[in-house]
Amino acid sequence: MPFDVADLGVDVTDVAVATVGGHVQVAASSSDAEGKMYFYRLGGAEDLVSLEGDLELQEPVTRFKHFSANGFATGGPRGTICAYQYDGDGRITATDPVEAHDAAVTGIDLRPGGSTSVSVCDQGSLAAVDAAAQAVVRKYANADPVSLSSVAMSSLNDRDCVLTAGAAPRAQLKLWDLRSASKVAAANFRHPFSGAAYTTLSPNPTHPHQVLAGTTDGEVVWFDLRRVQEQGSGNADVVACLKAHEGDVLALRHHPVAPQYFFSAGADGALLLIEGDKGNCYAERLGNCGVGVHALAVHTESNSIVGASRNEQLLVVQGVEQTAAGSRYYNMSMAE
Repeated sequence: MPFDVADLGVDVTDVAVATVGGHVQVAASSSDAEGKMYFYRLGGAEDLVSLEGDLELQEPVTRFKHFSANGFATGGPRGTICAYQYDGDGRITATDPVEAHDAAVTGIDLRPGGSTSVSVCDQGSLAAVDAAAQAVVRKYANADPVSLSSVAMSSLNDRDCVLTAGAAPRAQLKLWDLRSASKVAAANFRHPFSGAAYTTLSPNPTHPHQVLAGTTDGEVVWFDLRRVQEQGSGNADVVACLKAHEGDVLALRHHPVAPQYFFSAGADGALLLIEGDKGNCYAERLGNCGVGVHALAVHTESNSIVGASRNEQLLVVQGVEQTAAGSRYYNMSMAE
């Protein structure tokens, strides 16, 4: 599998990838002072990536998430949330920034099919923002007493649930029910072994009771939340725990249509493809760029992986087909 690195000369904070106009396009946010979203064509005739254009945004971006082919929500270094729509001619409309947090946004996710975003910041608050109303509709100012590193929507119990990851040692993975009037998390659970802090989350796209969490110990922990779901317990079952990286796990992503495969990236610069089946995990190193990789995106049609590193580079692995164990995407089945 080819592992390639492209120098962008831009401090990329987050990435997304999609098929646009018959080719693969990478969207990359920037923390530059002027605030821009860059669009790159992947796999051109001569270059690995080529710049197709950019959009001027209202402020720098720390994290973003697409809610449609031409729309995305952003979180910024001052804790604000914005929503943008654009067309093929570069025209863009934006909501006014919503002041959701008092510090930099460290994670953002969206309710599927809706206008609500959930976000967390590095001072420990969790907020739900309605982009249509341009207002904060729920806020937990002290969701974590120290800091939060990641957030993810979950359809557990067919409710509007949110998972947050604490970023301090002995921190907790917390489950929040946005429909509840309570200001307290519905469930809390720590790392089952070392008590390491959590760094990133990836819910299983087809099994909402399963979630992956990365840690500061370089581990990928595979949780099963069914006991929380069925018993209201604060205990989650650990399906598997894999030592994947030296140092922090910085990004995790399930394959969108074959979630028995997932990808991890770490502060050690390594990018891994991991295959999980009924608690057994097999990992294949796809490459190493030598510096931390803090954002990942998966392109389903081409089975390509795109990552952003801390030295203004874009990492690309094209045509991923299988792990060293030899099982292809469509031959695996998840534990029920």
